[in-house]
Amino acid sequence: MASISIPKLLFESLFCIFYLLFAWVVIFLEGVRLRRVSKEVRSVGIWLFLAVLALALGDTTHVVPMVLYYFMQIGGIVDPPHPIYYLKQAGILASGVTMTFFYFFMFIYCWKRFQLPLAWIHPIKKSWPLWIAYVLVVARLALLIPPQNDFFLAPGTPTTGFKVFKILRNIPFAALSLVPMGIFFYYAAPKHRERTLRETMDPETAPHPCKSTYFWCGWAIVGSWVCYLGTVVGTMWITTLGVLMVPKTISYVLLIILLHVHEFVLPGRRSRKQALAASRMSNELEAPPGA
Repeated sequence: MASISIPKLLFESLFCIFYLLFAWVVIFLEGVRLRRVSKEVRSVGIWLFLAVLALALGDTTHVVPMVLYYFMQIGGIVDPPHPIYYLKQAGILASGVTMTFFYFFMFIYCWKRFQLPLAWIHPIKKSWPLWIAYVLVVARLALLIPPQNDFFLAPGTPTTGFKVFKILRNIPFAALSLVPMGIFFYYAAPKHRERTLRETMDPETAPHPCKSTYFWCGWAIVGSWVCYLGTVVGTMWITTLGVLMVPKTISYVLLIILLHVHEFVLPGRRSRKQALAASRMSNELEAPPGA
């Protein structure tokens, strides 16, 4: 049996468990919040909810078997491959599918949030990025199907084209993720400062757009992708790059927190403040003169 680092496996296992707990708690909170907001707010927030749900479902199918396999490695049950190994590999395939939909739902969220033309309402010439997103999703899913991806190949078995397909299947995936990232950076630009920060704070006292939610959302996607390239592609040549899984996951956590607060927490606080202000004004108008 190859030597393994027990502290490393324990750290990765605990880190993944806490991450999954965090993701499912956010999904619960967003689900509760969606039931209490207006139809207009729900039509936008539902896409963020679906994006986080896709992320959590994919990571659960991947992480749970992976953690079980880690504990099997600690116990010395690694050769021959246990069925849990193939379950872990199936989770990697499922995660590849759900991550595709994560970025697609994130793309639709941005499309709805910034009121961009929708493909099923506007002509193709006005919504061509959305049609491109459809093509990228289909291309990504199609490239996950060929057996050359070697998802279920036993350890130590010669590969049949693994590296080539590992790179190919991530090309449409990368292109799909670039769209929401570009939209976030676009609306964090100075000329969109007021729209970026609308309903969040007083435009007169708002900070520079580099401190805005959308700016950091864009950088969170950049960070996740830099680390993703290391963990998925770079590990084919340098196995130690697998440690980038941790900052990659942290980038996703940051993205989830930023958008959750922006979409579900701040609007509720604004509504309560507006209701309180309206109540005070009403009381002042009803108060008798000289009171």
